Amino acid sequence: MCLSSEVGYRLVRDKLTVGLSGMPVVCPSAKALRDLRRRIGSTPVRALFGVLAGLPALPTTPGGRFSAYRMVSFDGCSSLRVPASERNRAWLGRTSQHGYPTLEAVTLVETGPRTAPCSPPPPRVTSCAHRLLHLLRPDMLMLRDKGSDSNAFLAAVTDTGAQVLGRATQQPAHADPHHQRWEHESTYCALRHTIMNGRNLRSGDPAGIEQEMWSLLTLNQALRTVMVAAAESLPGTDRDCCCFGIALHTARDQVIQATGVIPRTPIGTHSSGCSATGS
Repeated sequence: MCLSSEVGYRLVRDKLTVGLSGMPVVCPSAKALRDLRRRIGSTPVRALFGVLAGLPALPTTPGGRFSAYRMVSFDGCSSLRVPASERNRAWLGRTSQHGYPTLEAVTLVETGPRTAPCSPPPPRVTSCAHRLLHLLRPDMLMLRDKGSDSNAFLAAVTDTGAQVLGRATQQPAHADPHHQRWEHESTYCALRHTIMNGRNLRSGDPAGIEQEMWSLLTLNQALRTVMVAAAESLPGTDRDCCCFGIALHTARDQVIQATGVIPRTPIGTHSSGCSATGS
């Protein structure tokens, strides 16, 4: 659904099955698909994010390190809009200038590949950077912004063994590693504008919104990881040369075409045609 944010349940299902021509597939209603999504909940999607979460940058990944340190940053996003249902309004309260409730989230991101090392807190939490401090390690350089400069927060970061880099002037030099912190902003831009294309999220209730947010983060994590691997396959290639939009559309095409998902040898048989034992 995040890969095809512009269409409804039935058309998403049609896209997922168009490459399975010749195979028997069911045709559930939009309501059945919606009810199934509600039964699944957010736990499996959150677990999937946990599988993909990590730090894919290698020591040779351009923009991923400053000296011996991995560059990471905390940043917040408060511009993802949700439907103006009664449950969403009661849950989130604040609204955007367009009249829609908006989410507030804080994530920790590795600035080079723009991936998250672990799960962020639920999307409603505002002052939640403290809850992510356990993800910092002594080999990390935390690039701070103006929202993370309190004495208590900086002391807590120092206690993790991580280093901190903050901007001392309004116009840092281009060679200053602090400019890498803006990579975090482009992560949120990809969520809002490339994947969602400026649209609202779908869900009319908090449980659905949480599931949808984990799905967005999981999709971003998967695409970013593949982009890093693609850049690493050509030594010396800067990951910034990889286009997130191209990665997104390539993933859409591969899912729709279902390339390689049907085994050449029927399941339950050997290549010689003899029946396999057991299941």
